[in-house]
Amino acid sequence: HPDCIVQRATVNAMARKATSDMMHRVINQTQFGGRDGNDERIAGILVAGINPLLALLANLPDAASIEIARVGLSALLPLVGWRGSSLESHAIHLSSMACLLSLMNGAYPIMTRH
Repeated sequence: HPDCIVQRATVNAMARKATSDMMHRVINQTQFGGRDGNDERIAGILVAGINPLLALLANLPDAASIEIARVGLSALLPLVGWRGSSLESHAIHLSSMACLLSLMNGAYPIMTRH
């Protein structure tokens, strides 16, 4: 909308930054935190934070997710392989797949190489 106070480019940059920050937190939780008690935290970050932002970035016409593709792949690919019988493990597995699809859609120019 032309009367918006914040420009669209600023909002997109803020969404990329927030997504990248949350992905770094997920990486830290998975690499250094282990599986004890972190499943719930990781599932919450994926479902409530990363997935909606990646879906927003995927709908932009300028492939806005290219800048966060590397950190996104390094955060999401290990989570795709997580297995477990708890509800949180299933939520992590499904939401990481949804996040991966949005990331690939939003960074389509470079994803053919991956």
